Amino acid sequence: MSTWDEIDEVVLRALLAKDGDSSWRGITGSLPLHPEPKPTSVLGDGLDSRQVDEALGRLRGYGLIAGEREPTMSDVTWAHLRVTAGGLIILGEWPDLDRVAGAQGLVVVLSELAAEAEDGEDRKALRKAAGSVQRLGEEIVSSTLESVGSELP
Repeated sequence: MSTWDEIDEVVLRALLAKDGDSSWRGITGSLPLHPEPKPTSVLGDGLDSRQVDEALGRLRGYGLIAGEREPTMSDVTWAHLRVTAGGLIILGEWPDLDRVAGAQGLVVVLSELAAEAEDGEDRKALRKAAGSVQRLGEEIVSSTLESVGSELP
């Protein structure tokens, strides 16, 4: 197992779950670091306060979460925590819009190539490829909207 599997993904998924809770205010509360970290369940059962703090730092460094770290002499508090679009994409909760936009760009290129193709078979193949790529992009957006819609009360 890796740090991602055992710690970072656990914390990211726990933060995502907290985001859906109306009572969550985006604050971890005090996470003791010195002299010893303490077990905590604030963002992941089975992790200690140092593991949670370090995971939040890594996740923020990769742009998967947003938040502010407020350290003191013996502990740290994280505030304004939320999962970013990048974190949602990593967790499979939202489509990678760059991929969808890339697919749209590819559709335009393939369509233009088809329009300029002299051979009828080439034109037909390019149009077919453009249609396939366009359906793929639409399916990504549609499946994401469907999954989000199913979670609404």
